[in-house]
Amino acid sequence: MPTPEKPLPRRPNAGAEYSYRRPLSLHELVPAVGIAVGAGLFAYYITRLLLQRTPLHVEREPRRPRRREVERSADA
Repeated sequence: MPTPEKPLPRRPNAGAEYSYRRPLSLHELVPAVGIAVGAGLFAYYITRLLLQRTPLHVEREPRRPRRREVERSADA
């Protein structure tokens, strides 16, 4: 039976030295907020277009006879 592989030894705080979070200034947040507002407006516009479009299947009223056809049937 094969022996199980042992995980590589790691230091307990190895991930802490590679990433950290710092507070963002307003100047750094403006592009992200602008993109979010733009994406929301775009989604609203597309949704509004889709809701306002005319349906592909239009129910029509039955055709009324033309006036000349009514006169001919009255003469007969």
